[in-house]
Amino acid sequence: MERKQSETWNRFLTPAREEDLQSLYKEVMGRTSTEPQTEDKPFYLKAAELRGAEKGISPDQLLATYSERLRNSSYPTADCLTPDEVQACVYGELFANDRIQHAESCQGCQNLLEAIQPSPDVVLELLEDVRVIAARVSGHTRAAAAASGEDLQRIATLRSAALFQR
Repeated sequence: MERKQSETWNRFLTPAREEDLQSLYKEVMGRTSTEPQTEDKPFYLKAAELRGAEKGISPDQLLATYSERLRNSSYPTADCLTPDEVQACVYGELFANDRIQHAESCQGCQNLLEAIQPSPDVVLELLEDVRVIAARVSGHTRAAAAASGEDLQRIATLRSAALFQR
């Protein structure tokens, strides 16, 4: 239980969209962030306390380390991958060769690309979805081969629908 709570708090130290933060806030606090806050410490400090405790260092040391890393970081540069490029990659677009070459030589971009990799559980779920869709399409394809000309429109509609059903 302590580990799960710690992982939840650690997610506050990771940048996220506002919608993600709203659900995370509700998960942790049991209410929405639009309600008045009565906490005596900000979330980042609570998260730093938990992460620091895991690492055996004080929250101040942890935050100082993070701050130093940020000050010394040269990431991102003008050549680094943009959020739009990364999002396009997530949706299936390929990077141009020069962008791939940059990402291969830039630790920050490599870390970014590693972070967008789906977890093994998500991959297994997607593979199962593909297997189910393939079975549906295969069944409809066999039906189309045996069908008369007038049934082809109905079968094409069913086949299209099978591709988008879960």
